[in-house]
Amino acid sequence: MNFFKLFLCGMDGNLWIMVPFTIIVLYFIFKFICALVDEYIAASIEYIVDEYKISDAFAGVTLIALANGAGDVVTAIVASGSADGVAYNVGALFGAGLFVCTIVMTFTISNSRKAKGSDEYAKIIVPPSFIYRDIGFYIIATAFVMVCGAMGKITWWTSAIMLCLYMAFVLTVFLMYRSEQAAKLALEEAKKQVDHHKKTDGDDEAKTDDPPKETKLHLSMGNVMKPSLRKKITKEFSFV
Repeated sequence: MNFFKLFLCGMDGNLWIMVPFTIIVLYFIFKFICALVDEYIAASIEYIVDEYKISDAFAGVTLIALANGAGDVVTAIVASGSADGVAYNVGALFGAGLFVCTIVMTFTISNSRKAKGSDEYAKIIVPPSFIYRDIGFYIIATAFVMVCGAMGKITWWTSAIMLCLYMAFVLTVFLMYRSEQAAKLALEEAKKQVDHHKKTDGDDEAKTDDPPKETKLHLSMGNVMKPSLRKKITKEFSFV
């Protein structure tokens, strides 16, 4: 750490050294973060999701959000002790949100190729209700932060409202998941009933297409009896 401080101070505002050095440092930061997320965080979240049968959407707004926001929480706690801590925290939070909506979304789309090196991309299908839900809560949270900025202060009850807003968001995601699962089960049950009725109707049609018993008996008699005898028996029992 002291080496970097001496190195940065020795630059003396030289942009030709500062800019390349910053780019290199950012590259290694992103490289190490990607390795950490891929090897540990993503694997842990996948295990929890599979173990407790959690939906992807619910895991995204809880587990991934907590993992992604852990650094922001620590930064907010540390920076809140300084005079400019609130401005720093607000800028960092909304900057992170803009970063996710632009850069992260860009990499998500660009890495959705069907095969490595292929120019064909897989479809990313997102239900419109998910977009309306997430953007709606984000707009509400942003508007409330603007209200707090207009008030010029953040009190305990404004913090409680923000916490309740997040809990309402998580509850909404959970209820939408339950409703979606119930709709899927109802659809599967309806398909099973339709298939059962089709099978039953098919069996009835097959029975209707079969020749009547008397015709079957008539045909069997035709193979073993003389025509005169067959005619007499069929007339006696009214088979034809």
